[in-house]
Amino acid sequence: MRRQRGSVLIVSLGMLAILTLIGLSGANTTVLEERMAGHFRDQRVAFEAAEAALTDGENWIEENDLAAIAGPGSACIAGQCFAASCPSGLCFNGTLGNTYNACSHVPTANPVWDRDNALDVWNTSGRHRAASNNAQLTGSVGGARYVIEFLCFLRLDPSAPLTSELHGSAAFFRDYAEVYRITAMGFGATPNVRSVVQSTYRKVR
Repeated sequence: MRRQRGSVLIVSLGMLAILTLIGLSGANTTVLEERMAGHFRDQRVAFEAAEAALTDGENWIEENDLAAIAGPGSACIAGQCFAASCPSGLCFNGTLGNTYNACSHVPTANPVWDRDNALDVWNTSGRHRAASNNAQLTGSVGGARYVIEFLCFLRLDPSAPLTSELHGSAAFFRDYAEVYRITAMGFGATPNVRSVVQSTYRKVR
């Protein structure tokens, strides 16, 4: 009688172990890919929420006119004024007068939208503007917001001679436009995922 050596059993167990490792590796890869897809979607939602808030800010500028500036002071829209402290999310840092030459924007070392800025506009109530309900994106946790900076005036024709028309006059708006910078923040499905977008907006009346 031939003695059994058990080689088939050993080979079978070895193959079973290899197949088990392959299966576990495939499962881990699938879980990782699902997480990556979820994170990508979450980031995409945050970006689109920020884009919607940015458009909301641009629409607000277009629908509201800067009041005529009579002299050194503040630039205001409907009783809300641009200032260095960003009240209601309206920011301006510089010197202001009622002519093109009397308005000068002075950038700060840390821009207002920077998380290291002492104003902390994104987390401080009253220093940002909430996007309208129509601009809040489905799938986002909500709370999209934006800030608007007034960047002074821009000559529409750089080659034209300088003039000193008063802001608010028809002659001023024929030669100059108001320039703003809008920065918006949107959130994904969780508040930890956020996106910030920015645009420079020129308003011509």
